[in-house]
Amino acid sequence: MRRPRLSKSRFMAGRQCLKRLYLECYRRDLMTPPGPAQLLLFSMGNRLGGLARECYPGGVLIEEDYLHHADAARSTRRAMAQPRVPALFEAAFAHDEVAVRVDVLVRDREGLLGDDGAWELVEVKSGLGLKEEHVWDAAIQLQVLRGCGVPVRRVGVMHLDGGYVYPGGPIDPGKLFVVEDVTLAAEDLADSLAEDLASMRAALACGGPPAIRPGRHCRRPYTCPFSPYCASDAPAFPVWQLPGADHALLERLAGEGIEDIALIPEDFEGLSSLQCRVRDCVLTGEVYFDREAAAELSTLEYPVHFLDFESFAPAVPIFAGTRPYQQILFQFSDHILDADGSVRHAEYLHPPGSDPREALALALLDALEDKGSIVAYSQFERAAIVRLAEHLPHLGERLEALVTRLVDLLPIARRSIYHSDFHGSFSIKNVLPALVPDLAYDDLEIAEGTVASFSYQSIVEGLLPAHQAQATLEALRSYCARDTQAILELFTLLKDPTQGRPSRPSPGSAG
Repeated sequence: MRRPRLSKSRFMAGRQCLKRLYLECYRRDLMTPPGPAQLLLFSMGNRLGGLARECYPGGVLIEEDYLHHADAARSTRRAMAQPRVPALFEAAFAHDEVAVRVDVLVRDREGLLGDDGAWELVEVKSGLGLKEEHVWDAAIQLQVLRGCGVPVRRVGVMHLDGGYVYPGGPIDPGKLFVVEDVTLAAEDLADSLAEDLASMRAALACGGPPAIRPGRHCRRPYTCPFSPYCASDAPAFPVWQLPGADHALLERLAGEGIEDIALIPEDFEGLSSLQCRVRDCVLTGEVYFDREAAAELSTLEYPVHFLDFESFAPAVPIFAGTRPYQQILFQFSDHILDADGSVRHAEYLHPPGSDPREALALALLDALEDKGSIVAYSQFERAAIVRLAEHLPHLGERLEALVTRLVDLLPIARRSIYHSDFHGSFSIKNVLPALVPDLAYDDLEIAEGTVASFSYQSIVEGLLPAHQAQATLEALRSYCARDTQAILELFTLLKDPTQGRPSRPSPGSAG
């Protein structure tokens, strides 16, 4: 079997995990297909790439796709030979069995780089800042281009400028993006690149994937699409699921051959109280419950509101006065528990087409009124209301009054309850199915916050036909309502696990 050629994406996969690299090259059939959120993320990346090219007017796009690298390389050479071409997009090069496509290759026409015929390599990223993996990404491209004899004198990483405030009207890409010079950092990685490439080629020359066990590297810096496959023969409760387990603890456990939480000895030193609780629940199969939570929750004022927001954060700002990736609230759900045990439901979902923040704030103030504790499940709701108050100073005093009524149920849950099916996570998406199996998320069309965010953004940007947009809005209503129902259920269990579940909202009670 011929060893496959590396690319910059394969190189980055290999840096994350040699097993991922092997599987990407030989067993792509085991890869988990991208979900809706990932597909929308790819679409956003393509749009940002197009805007980034507008910063280099007159540039030439190398149109051959990645399956026709030799053709793309020939087109690249022809374009580089034309002095009037100021920049190339997706320029193709190969050296030492590594093929790359360069986001932007800029000709130094003014002699600014100190050498006639020199070029600048620009790697475009969709984030707000420079990350370590971006430098590695640029470094492998630099090595290939210099190996091909291209005089690259500067290497930059282009990313969105978090300080850019959209004034309205057409987007100015020159202000939306910023380029950071990483030339020296990329050059300093030359020796490490050689070592990494040798390791990757050795792994690809083996007759099977490297024996690398699942761990936190499966999600850092990117979520690996082979994670479900690799976890298929892993313990049901691997040690990396221990909450707060740092690298040192995981290394100690690995050194003693412990991969399963159930096999951690009782006298193993260095576990936190929460980690000990997790181990004990895995061993016994029993649910941990601390009744002190009941006393804490009994002080809440009725009616108790259970609040959850949904937001979207467009990379390219849509509303004047906003920044790239600024969180924009567009929806809330509020389950309301009265003192007699009855439950009401209020909600708001902004019709796409305008800035939702003021209309949502007014609906929120109306729903929450001026009394009753407000229970959320994280600090997100608190921060979101504070940002609303800053954006809407005429409503600031009323919104800030809501903050004083907020109670975060998450730290109370972390102190007070554990079920082995949480698998180390206190996300409401893990907690609810474990404690209330008939009220999980698997029956919903939208079942995860990232999907909700991108789905609404797709409607706002006109990417969905009308019938699909309407169905998506209904799915968003169901999803957000499920979140607040989940918080209400957890509150009820923590307050009194023998009390049973609260009554459902009466028909027609939604706002």
